[in-house]
Amino acid sequence: MDAKFINPFISATLQVMETSAATKSERGSLFVKKGEGPLTDISGVIGVTGKFIGSINIGFPKDIAIKVVSNMLGGMKIDDIDDSVKDGIGEIANMVAGAAKVQLAEIGYTYKLSIPTVVVGRDHHLSFPPNVPCIVVPFTAIGLGDFYLEVALKMIIPIED
Repeated sequence: MDAKFINPFISATLQVMETSAATKSERGSLFVKKGEGPLTDISGVIGVTGKFIGSINIGFPKDIAIKVVSNMLGGMKIDDIDDSVKDGIGEIANMVAGAAKVQLAEIGYTYKLSIPTVVVGRDHHLSFPPNVPCIVVPFTAIGLGDFYLEVALKMIIPIED
């Protein structure tokens, strides 16, 4: 997968975490997902259709998700994964996918996004079809902890440069 398809999702994640969750984040080393990959407790998933097929997933351990959404809600006390956390993680996924979509459209790559789906479950993992590569981007939310972005996209309609 070409870096020009991944970089917009990385920059969108950094931007969304800083502006919406008041949290600066740092990117770790990318890797191709093989097998189960990182385990998380809550994930926001956005489907992609059009010139690409696949999905975007942003996954968090429970404690990090609670802290991130608490920041989004102005420091509101949250004790567990509740509806506000589910909504917040879905909104983060939506904002990341939407911001990346804008950046990719500027260079001629367009697609459609589904509404977010939020998956909750201790140490869950998401699988992708074997013919759709999945790049995992680990992040550290400074002072909070680690989370993961998974970008699984396959171009189905070639675009001429």
